Amino acid sequence: MKLEDLGIVSQTSEGKRDRVYCATDILKILE
Repeated sequence: MKLEDLGIVSQTSEGKRDRVYCATDILKILE
């Protein structure tokens, strides 16, 4: 999942905050 976090960080740099929130919700569900 650490690799996923790195991908999310990259998307954040691009300004795609919506996807970050969606990904965060998915990670919470997986946990």
